Amino acid sequence: MTSFSEKMQRHLLLTVFSILVTFCTPAIVLSEDDSSNHSLFTTIMEELKRGEVNGTVGLYYELTDYEQSTFVEEEEVMQLDDSRLLIPYFQIEYQSRVYKRFSLGIGFTGYVHIIKDVEEEDAFRDFERFLTHKLFLQYDISKTTLRLGRIELEDSLFLTDYYKALSLSLREIENIGFLFAYIEEVAEADIDKLTDFQDINRGDTSIDDHLVAMEIPVDIIPESFSATLYYYHQGNLYDLYGKHVEFSHNFNEVTLGLYVDYYATHEDSKNGMRNIQDEVEDTDIYHISPFVEYENFALTAGYIQADRNVGAREGGLIDDYFNPFNEGDRVYEPDAKTVYGSVEYHTDHIIVEIVYGETTFRDDLLRLKERELDLNGSLEFWKNVKLETEFAIVNSESPEGDFVLLETALTYEF
Repeated sequence: MTSFSEKMQRHLLLTVFSILVTFCTPAIVLSEDDSSNHSLFTTIMEELKRGEVNGTVGLYYELTDYEQSTFVEEEEVMQLDDSRLLIPYFQIEYQSRVYKRFSLGIGFTGYVHIIKDVEEEDAFRDFERFLTHKLFLQYDISKTTLRLGRIELEDSLFLTDYYKALSLSLREIENIGFLFAYIEEVAEADIDKLTDFQDINRGDTSIDDHLVAMEIPVDIIPESFSATLYYYHQGNLYDLYGKHVEFSHNFNEVTLGLYVDYYATHEDSKNGMRNIQDEVEDTDIYHISPFVEYENFALTAGYIQADRNVGAREGGLIDDYFNPFNEGDRVYEPDAKTVYGSVEYHTDHIIVEIVYGETTFRDDLLRLKERELDLNGSLEFWKNVKLETEFAIVNSESPEGDFVLLETALTYEF
């Protein structure tokens, strides 16, 4: 029996084919006497030539140093190997101009390693790879945009990877937006990570391999008070719903603000997350973060708390958008409580940030703690040439123990 996902995939492919045929046929079926069709073909080719090309080329270096090389987990000795990577990187994207409301987009990403000292089973570390991370057809009418193919969801607050999807974005009503996306696959194409398109469930067991996402951003008081309501349905794993609220107010030269987040899931009775008694249980998490900005400085504090029994769904869905740490992901563990603070200095060419935080969480019956100090910087020392560095010191009571991670990238954007 044909699954719903297979039917939808065929439908998407047929839709793409139909749109392309409709769009391209007048330019392909030409005769010497058909000057109007020839003119249309010439016009389309001229419009394609006027499209915009941009991209990034760079060199990425990563060093991970574990203080302990082995640990015991479930009576097995696990090996932690230090790693080094040095990788040339490029990403090129093309966006055509709009013609009769249609436009096309395509993007490529590629890596080749110079130094590769990592575990072979680490799939995304196979850096001798090439990926078409974008390939889509777009239709615009008024303030409505329809996209189909391999796309980036620029209007999404949470979904920041690349997706094989059908998306609809509306901004017809002032101060209110709407985003709908039907997603089948996901890929990552960042300077430090490249994964090919894979099932949206990322290896989890599900009958329906798709994600339905809806987001509604509302500017309650433009530039001062806004909220985003969202709902996601992922296969037959779970339904997730939540809200993100931003508030800020200027007092002379000082800006005071607050971020508040809350989301919860309704877990599938068979495939959902389970508590320590192996019972399926719904999850939730909330986050509150006040901040102060003055001239080029920003001070931020935050508190995050996950569900006591099962923790929370994390970055696989909403791409870890409020986790403040470079490396630590314990904020989603059962009964996790995280406190953090950060200081940032920024100008047009320099960004310096210090983040420190602590997470207490439960691992079975044990109560553990993890601390992290992040030092991040960005320097644009020549036009479009940038040096970015992230340095993380993690002190953890988990079996993996303490480690240090350095990531740095030299990039040129064009």
